[in-house]
Amino acid sequence: YPYIIPLMEPYGRRGEPEFTEDVSGLLLNFLIDLSCIKPLIITIDDLHWTDASTFNFLLELQKKHEGHILIIATLDEDKLLGEYEVIPDMTRWNEVFSPKSVSIRNLGPEHTAEMIKSILMTETIEDKLFQKIHIASEGNPLFIKESINFLIESKTLNWQENNWKVDEEKINFLLPNSINELLIDRIKLMDKMTKDFLTKASIFPDNFYSSYLSFLIENDGKEEQVSFSEEKNSFLIEQAIKNKILCKEKRGKEEIYSFTNHIMKEIFYNSIPKEKRQELHLNIAHKLELTYEEWEIPDLVELSYHFFKGKDYSLSNFYLIQAGDKVKSLGLYDSAHRIYSNALQLSERFEMEEDLDVLKRKLKEISNYEMS
Repeated sequence: YPYIIPLMEPYGRRGEPEFTEDVSGLLLNFLIDLSCIKPLIITIDDLHWTDASTFNFLLELQKKHEGHILIIATLDEDKLLGEYEVIPDMTRWNEVFSPKSVSIRNLGPEHTAEMIKSILMTETIEDKLFQKIHIASEGNPLFIKESINFLIESKTLNWQENNWKVDEEKINFLLPNSINELLIDRIKLMDKMTKDFLTKASIFPDNFYSSYLSFLIENDGKEEQVSFSEEKNSFLIEQAIKNKILCKEKRGKEEIYSFTNHIMKEIFYNSIPKEKRQELHLNIAHKLELTYEEWEIPDLVELSYHFFKGKDYSLSNFYLIQAGDKVKSLGLYDSAHRIYSNALQLSERFEMEEDLDVLKRKLKEISNYEMS
């Protein structure tokens, strides 16, 4: 919602009170009108974690029977066992719309071969290469992709005479038994500078902006010349993107980077000793405070996260409450209630009495809004 709201200026009339009372209705009309101009695809990952208000919004969107909107969602059925409030709505969705579903399974031999050829952009592959990858991966698409990355980076697989060939000296290569082991082996092939950079980058919960690079690249306690830092930034980023470890996209004037594989990100993050991890989170939090000119909801939540991981619980709660206030100002009362409740738990756990009183009042105000 925070990123969509600015696009709704013709609908928003931000100064009028009713805008905050019916954000979902305005958003509904906005998306339908948008889809009448050009068909719209809405993709949702992990639908089983969706809160009830968002799920009901999707139901209302489907009921409209207007515009040209396709909703594609991923769902882990094993996680829909008993406790999630989304289940009754899921049953209603199935009854009303009979959505088409596709179950994802591991690839068979033919599709494994096609995937390998697609990644390598070739029409033929050596049988010994196919057999080794197929047996080790058991058709797991992620394992297939990471196996190819590892084989190329380790120079086991090389481009020769207009085809991909296994190095004859490494003809009896073995692939690890798990994705974790495979990714750890990829990391071992990296130089120290790249590993240090990606280890620091793993501190960010989801992604990081180009403006963050200056303090990701810093050596601990050592000043570097600006030109050298910029050169190193560019080199490390391009290498990580080339090796398919990071990907980038544009958001406004900035480039935004994220790990292509969350498992690799976790391996880097878990390799940091706890005390060092805490120090890095605090360091980044204090630098982010100086970086932002205008605070958006995701910025506030991220700051709260870093201060929490850095064990500065007072500042973590301060920014979490600010995020709740911003969410509430948009009329998203369910989300605001959830944020305030998390802040209340934090206040109780670490005995922050002043925050307790403020949060109880805020939660009572939201309850009154919802009742009215």
